[in-house]
Amino acid sequence: MDAELERVDADGTHGWSGHLRSGHKLLLLCLSIFAAVLCEGRIIDTFLLSADFTVKSSYRVCEKPLNNRCVTHYDVLESDGASGDFVPFGYQFEPGILEPDVHIRKIAYSFRYEIDGISHRWPYLWSHVVVFLVGIAGALVSVRLWWPRWLGRQW
Repeated sequence: MDAELERVDADGTHGWSGHLRSGHKLLLLCLSIFAAVLCEGRIIDTFLLSADFTVKSSYRVCEKPLNNRCVTHYDVLESDGASGDFVPFGYQFEPGILEPDVHIRKIAYSFRYEIDGISHRWPYLWSHVVVFLVGIAGALVSVRLWWPRWLGRQW
């Protein structure tokens, strides 16, 4: 009788498959937390931002020596008459909005901007909310998948 022996881990999985599943769970947990934290930060930054300025001009600053990472800076005139430099985070405004002589007003604790007297909601709010919720759901799912094994080891 030549019976073939098969490796079965303590958790009932066969060989490396249990470890791969644990790796996938860890990857899901890490990516979910990263997505949730990143979007939560952008949502809070936008919600708390307070600004009142008029765009005077813009210029690009590029990283040397390759000039492959460029950021647009805006010379602005603040509402109190002071000149300043404004650098929006990546996609804070839709493309083409920050042109010379455009007046931007944003009060804190709101997702609404006033651009030349016309009120606009932050264009990326709902995409950030969806990614934040998907990140939270992914973290909860990965913790729930780990919970029985983790609980068994702790107790």
